[in-house]
Amino acid sequence: MAADGIDCAIHLTSAVTFERRCRVRSLPLEGFCLIVLLGFFSAAAADLKEAQQEFLSGDYLKCIALTEQGVSDRQDRDDWQLLRSQALLATGQYPEALAAITNALAQDPRDVRLRWQSRLVFLCNGMTNEAARAADDIVQMVTNDPRQFRDAPSLVVVGQALLLAGVDPKRVLDSLYDAARRTDPKL
Repeated sequence: MAADGIDCAIHLTSAVTFERRCRVRSLPLEGFCLIVLLGFFSAAAADLKEAQQEFLSGDYLKCIALTEQGVSDRQDRDDWQLLRSQALLATGQYPEALAAITNALAQDPRDVRLRWQSRLVFLCNGMTNEAARAADDIVQMVTNDPRQFRDAPSLVVVGQALLLAGVDPKRVLDSLYDAARRTDPKL
């Protein structure tokens, strides 16, 4: 339970469904989408796949250990940072997840996937204003330079931020999610 009464319990309801229940706002597919994005975004690293498998199997402590090594070995790998913060959240280590995502954003402030993950971490730490700002920052970044966010994982995150901002779901589906599916049919 966070300081302002936000209960962000992380539940793994199956090996592939990651669900977060938060009394402030319930977005059950948020974590699942990030896991799917992680799986498609960096299929090249076998050790990252191993860490992802540990996360999906529920061995969060081993996943955290692997991601700490991955983050230190490859400072520029956002996938490691995302997975690390997810594993920390899954074990209830909210302050540690906050430190991890803050460090990741300091290294790459324009990564929309990190920014979206920071929103979840902020919510779980009771930082609702910062969470709202993270979502607004994504919309602002896309508004300023939409061509920078053309890869499928970024399009999905941008769509989530726009939906949160109240954009028409049909418009998001037609303009972003369909484009993401054309870019990466496996997504």
